[in-house]
Amino acid sequence: MATSSGEHSACACWRLVPCGNGIILEQEARRAGVLVAQWLRPAHVSMAHIVTEGCINCKYTCCVSVCPTDCFREGPNFLAIDQSECVDCAMCARECPAGAVHPSRAAPIGSCHFARINMELAMLWPAVRARRDRLRCADRWRSVRRKIHLLRI
Repeated sequence: MATSSGEHSACACWRLVPCGNGIILEQEARRAGVLVAQWLRPAHVSMAHIVTEGCINCKYTCCVSVCPTDCFREGPNFLAIDQSECVDCAMCARECPAGAVHPSRAAPIGSCHFARINMELAMLWPAVRARRDRLRCADRWRSVRRKIHLLRI
């Protein structure tokens, strides 16, 4: 988003963009010199609940087992919430042992880009409707911060 001085806020660069055979964060694409088209940078996303960085490499699915609408989508090492399915009941946020699910309006500082990440990944990944075993490395990664570079699409 542009500020009154015309500069972009920190969250403006946290968008997923196509790159080769996959998708990467726009900030990483720019750092690597990949040209990013303006139309790939949509406006602010409003969501009820979002899964944030705490889920990366953990993927506890306690949140899935309490969701009344099956709004969770499953990727290799992360879960995302499909906003079109979420009814904002907040049951998932209370269940997550990693503390990774938050109302988007009260997400931790520096996590605003996860609204866009959840929206885009929810379109790519299949629904997960039942609790599954957490990743083997979950307990080791649970308290680690700054894991965005580990997100696998």
